[in-house]
Amino acid sequence: MRPPSAERTIANKAKAIRFAAYRCLLNLFPAGATRLTEAMTIRGYDYSDTTRDLATPVGVGNVAAEAVIQARRNDGSNQYGDLHPGAYSDYTGYVPRNAPLPYCVPSSTSCPPATFADKNNWQPLVSSTGATQSFIAPHWERVRPFTLSSPSQ
Repeated sequence: MRPPSAERTIANKAKAIRFAAYRCLLNLFPAGATRLTEAMTIRGYDYSDTTRDLATPVGVGNVAAEAVIQARRNDGSNQYGDLHPGAYSDYTGYVPRNAPLPYCVPSSTSCPPATFADKNNWQPLVSSTGATQSFIAPHWERVRPFTLSSPSQ
């Protein structure tokens, strides 16, 4: 049901969008709740308003956010850690094909030779402190895109 034209104002649209954005961002970044609620409060919004009344801008925003959150719930990103323990953690069992490349800078007098099992694949680096890089999100190719129909686009 579309609201009467008198209610389709820029202010009401902005309010609905801000509530939708707030709810979605809170879902994605729960640790940022203080900052997000402060942003809503500064703009004069009652961030605790969870109405689902579609006759109000707040209700439209809240319902829209809920729909987006539910649609993305099983998108493959592992946001909730239900595919593998830890939010956004890898669930593919990825192991690099190439051994870590030891730390070396141009000013070094001697560096071990770079060796590759597969020159077309990623090679982790070892930092000056001895820490070895890990691939951040090898499962990301499995995430269902939200604006495209496939990851290859």
